[in-house]
Amino acid sequence: MSDLSKLLDLNEEDELLLLQIEVEQEERNIRRQVKQKHKEKKKKKQIIIIQQCLNDLIEKTLLQQENTINLKRSCNNMMNLSKKIKIEDTI
Repeated sequence: MSDLSKLLDLNEEDELLLLQIEVEQEERNIRRQVKQKHKEKKKKKQIIIIQQCLNDLIEKTLLQQENTINLKRSCNNMMNLSKKIKIEDTI
């Protein structure tokens, strides 16, 4: 900073203004970085929530399929039993 002020032959007031500008730029950069980190964290949280929802949906779908298969088996068993009973009745 002092090298720059010597080079530009700045007075104290100008040096303070230049310093203030540098500080403001650094503050903006820090806020930008914080904002970016916040966005990244938020995005990660959203991804985790979406993954949980997808896993829940897959689990529900698999459970429904299993229930459907079990119900079909039960119906088939009952039909076979009914056929056996009818055959036995006719004999």
